[in-house]
Parts: sequence; C-alpha cells; structure tokens
Amino acid sequence: GLEVPSGALADQFGRKRMVVVAAGLMVVEMTVFAFAPVGHSKLLFIAFLLNRLLSGAAEASASGADEALAYDSLASEGRADEWPEVLERVMRWQAVAFFLTMIIGAAAYDERFIQSILFACGIHWKVAPELAMRFPIYLTLGNAVLALWAALNMREPRDPRMSSRSNRTTWRMTFETGRWIAHAPLAFGVILAGMCFDSVVRLFLTVASNYYRFIAVPEAAFGVIGSGFAVIGFLIPALARRLVGRWNILANLALVAALALAGLLGVSRVWPIWGLLWLVPLAMAMSLTQFYVSYYLNRSVTDARQRATVLSFRGLAF
Repeated sequence: GLEVPSGALADQFGRKRMVVVAAGLMVVEMTVFAFAPVGHSKLLFIAFLLNRLLSGAAEASASGADEALAYDSLASEGRADEWPEVLERVMRWQAVAFFLTMIIGAAAYDERFIQSILFACGIHWKVAPELAMRFPIYLTLGNAVLALWAALNMREPRDPRMSSRSNRTTWRMTFETGRWIAHAPLAFGVILAGMCFDSVVRLFLTVASNYYRFIAVPEAAFGVIGSGFAVIGFLIPALARRLVGRWNILANLALVAALALAGLLGVSRVWPIWGLLWLVPLAMAMSLTQFYVSYYLNRSVTDARQRATVLSFRGLAF
C-alpha cells in the first residue's frame, strides 16, 4: 500500500529524503530482528511482525526514489545518455555482492567455521549455536548501517519545482501519474511486458530448489548453482547495453520472450543433472528484463517531476 504514494512523496519532497528514510527503516528492522527475544513466543512473534512491516515500508520508501535520484543526477549534468553504462555497472556490482553474500552467509551460519576464525585471531571464546545462527543477521545489520551512511552522504540536484505540498496533492499526483501511464503506450507497454516476464520467470526461480531435487542435483551443490547465477548476472548487463544501442524495443523484448520460453520448455523435459542448462536462458531473461525495463521506462518519462512515481508504479506492478 505504500509503494506508489512513497514515489509521489519522493517527487514532491526529495528523492534523497526517501532513500534516507528507507535506509533508516532498514537499520531499525534489522535491529529488531538481530535482538529478538528467544524463548518468548509472543514477543518473538511481535518482533517478526514488526520486522516484516518495517521491511515492507523500507522497500516501498526506496521504490522509485533511488533510481530517480540516480537518473536525474546524470540528467542534471547533461549525461542522461550514460544511463545504460551506469545500469551495467550497478547490475554487475549487484552480481558481485550476491556472489559474496552467498559465500559469506553460508560460512557465517557454520558454527565451526566461526569458531576456527576466532581461535585463529587468538580469541578463545566458545560460540553457542544459538548465537552463531544470528551472525548473518548481524552482518546484514552492519550492511544496513553502511547503507544509511551512504544515503546520508548522497547529493540531490536542486530543483525549484520540488516544494512541500499537502497529502491531498500527493494522492492527486499519484492518480495523475497513473492516468499518464495508462495513456503512454511506451511506459504502459514496458511495465506490462516487464511484469509478465518477471512474474513468470521469478516464480520458477523462487522454487528452483524443488526443481534441483527433482533432477537429482545434490543439495550440497545448491550454493554453487546460486553462485553461477551471480556470474550470469555479471556478464549479461554488458550484452544488454549493446543490444539497446543496436536493436529496437520490440526486438529486445522478443529476445527476452524467446529466452523465457526456451528455458521453461527445457525444464519441462526434466533431464537429470543436465536440466540445469535450461536455467541459463531463464537467468538471462531475468537480467535482461531488469535492464530493459529500467532503460526504456526512464527514457519514456517526459516530466522528470513524476519519475519516482512512475518507477514506483513499476514496483507495484512487479
């Protein structure tokens, strides 16, 4: 429910402010999670409920605001044409972060690994299993603090059109932007196509572990497969950047459709072990969809004052 109004608030009161709010909420949600009481079921349930509410509010606050801040910062310097290069770098760093998270997260859950690290550092402290289970959460909390620090140090281009308005104006802007999207063929088509591709492919990838078991992949290999997705995510943005410069939007979306169809038809054959190969076109389709939607949707926005709201409609649709 906060997804689209937060985008309108970002367009009115500043994108940086909403990004800072999102990062602050993330710190609070992870603090609640990291120090949730154990052994008190009611308090634990309340802590988890609060964590989920704060998490949803944090994601909604950043939805649209972060990307609009980045794009308009480039546009204010006359460098909007560099957006594909920026997207490529961002997606590559995301892939690197995902790869490292897979490795570090798995290691942090291992009580024996943590114990060996402490002993190697000369710290003779016995790690309780209950505490070891929280280490990945502590690491995520630390990451949230770094995100808040980065958000506070961001700079937003000055726009005299950004001024404080009433909540009524916020809702009116939301409805006006929704009406604009409905009558803008490019924006509406990009959101609709992205929603179709993302929802279908993401649904399969979300339950992919069941598919791995179905094709007799050892569970010990699941982490390696996840790292393989990160490698694909690192390579595909460069291809996407070249394709948006050479092909038109219909050809690029047709390529995503072909990759998604090929991957889904392939996994339906259920080939033991070798069925993993069909995950490659699905992973490519996901990365290309992410790149194309961001590129074409930002290009379709004619009024920069509603950019975050438009992007938040994408988040709501997805």
